[in-house]
Amino acid sequence: MTRRQDPAGHIAHPPHPAAGRFGPWSIRQRLACLGAISLLLLAGLTGWFTWQQYLTALEGRRIAIRQNVETALSVLRWAQGLEAQGTLPRSQAQALAVQAIKGARYAGDEYFWINDMGPRMVMHPFKPALDGKDLSAVTDPSGKPLFMQFVEVVRRQGAGYVDYLWPKPGQDDAVEKVYYVAGFQPWGWVIGSGLYMDDVVAAVRSTALQGLAWCIAILVLFGTVAAYVVRSVLRQLGGDLAQAAQVVSEVSQGHLDVHIPAAP
Repeated sequence: MTRRQDPAGHIAHPPHPAAGRFGPWSIRQRLACLGAISLLLLAGLTGWFTWQQYLTALEGRRIAIRQNVETALSVLRWAQGLEAQGTLPRSQAQALAVQAIKGARYAGDEYFWINDMGPRMVMHPFKPALDGKDLSAVTDPSGKPLFMQFVEVVRRQGAGYVDYLWPKPGQDDAVEKVYYVAGFQPWGWVIGSGLYMDDVVAAVRSTALQGLAWCIAILVLFGTVAAYVVRSVLRQLGGDLAQAAQVVSEVSQGHLDVHIPAAP
């Protein structure tokens, strides 16, 4: 590599690597930049893990709903079997099935409801005033005709998931809910159950906040240790490495009157 000379005959040296990509940044500034990048990476990773956890929790709950609905569906099959055997007339077999499912609970207050393909409510454990009522005009707060969608899902594929808004038991405000519905063809019924999304979101939010707190604690610890190490190194070297490199470069060019900063 060819070196140029200035008018005085001194050799011009290339800039020191310390003043390359980061220019005149000091070690403290570079560490601060590294800390900021680390914080962004930690925040990104925390957000990604939180989202994955949410998806995993949601899928787990959806599977649990489907399994519980399928279990309740077996009660209908059992009661309809009594009818098929001639043990009970249809009205009594249906009443027996309704009574069993009406009191069934899982995961706390989660319940089952039954409507026909009208759709007309057959049984709702928390809203008995709906029993026997036409549900075709019932919509959630967003305007979605939910019971019509339940029937449509059963007609189209026999069973499936439907998202909508519905109030929790004992509350008036509707929250986001996911239902799994399944058809029972012998009686023309639809049975379903659901989960409230705010339960899943609250659980994931709590875990995410704990994870974020740990990330911040680790970052603070890293920053404290790094600051101590840098301070110790600078004290031993007598100043910032970039400043030291600049001094060496000036002296090599014959500038002996260069100012040498005092050690911090």
